[in-house]
Amino acid sequence: MVLIFLLVTVVPQVQKLYIDLHQSLPLITQIIVSLSEFLRNFWWAVVIGVGIVVYLSIQYARTDGGQRMLDEVKLGIPIFNGLFLRLYMARFNRTGQTLLDTGVSMLDMLAIASVGVNNSVISREIDLAAEKVKGGKALSAALQPQEHIPELVPQMISIGEKSGKIDEMMGKVAKIYEDELDSAINSISTAIEPVLMVVLALVAGGMVAAILLPIYSLINTVHV
Repeated sequence: MVLIFLLVTVVPQVQKLYIDLHQSLPLITQIIVSLSEFLRNFWWAVVIGVGIVVYLSIQYARTDGGQRMLDEVKLGIPIFNGLFLRLYMARFNRTGQTLLDTGVSMLDMLAIASVGVNNSVISREIDLAAEKVKGGKALSAALQPQEHIPELVPQMISIGEKSGKIDEMMGKVAKIYEDELDSAINSISTAIEPVLMVVLALVAGGMVAAILLPIYSLINTVHV
């Protein structure tokens, strides 16, 4: 908001001052002035353009293709893909633990968990595992190999199958991923804050420099 205020109010005054004194603006200030003029003259086009892009993006995200693309992006973004994967594994295993503990069958549990993870890519892998379970495979074997299901999940479930306590093992896996998710979120939040501060400081500093440089130049010109 402060940057927009500077662009719309302060920058035009600096430009007017230079024009009155028949002086040419520094290059960086000329760029800022051009941006300022565009915002002042075509702010409505910017608002409409952003609105159209947001609307079309939301509509596309509601289609099957758009949803799948969005889900793939979530699992492909560096740094954040680990967060999303932990979230989905926590959901899958927590849902499995809860349903199996209440007596829901394995296939019904997988069908419900597939929807519950809320990611079409992970859901497809769970559905493939369900087909293998339907064909007679154990859940731990059915979950391997899957691109987005970490080895920890089938390994822990295999232990549960041998002990007859799959629900308990899925609960333990869910707890592992829930704890990792909380820790990862805290770490990323701690790392992002100073980066954002530096970026904002650079942008604000560049804007202030673009405004102050021509003023100092004018002062020097007057003294000369």
